[in-house]
Amino acid sequence: MKVSVANLKETELEIVIEGEGHTLLNLLRDVLLDDEKVLFASYVIEHPMRSAPRLALRTDGKNALTVLIETSSRMASVVAEFNEKFLKLATGQK
Repeated sequence: MKVSVANLKETELEIVIEGEGHTLLNLLRDVLLDDEKVLFASYVIEHPMRSAPRLALRTDGKNALTVLIETSSRMASVVAEFNEKFLKLATGQK
């Protein structure tokens, strides 16, 4: 995965995420939209074979880069919680 910044302003951010697809971008967008400071979060993949996904984010005043960093931490927590619950289910634990 290669991440590059296409546009960065205080409350706006656009990044390009090479090597990823809908799976990561859907999760990232959904977790971003759970933040009350996020006014807009969306992504586009113009062509799955020729272009990398572009994620756009706009906040209501909070630093957009800070929001993205906090969101990635929350995503890690969500995945860890899922992993814990799935492992319990798979091993028959309660």
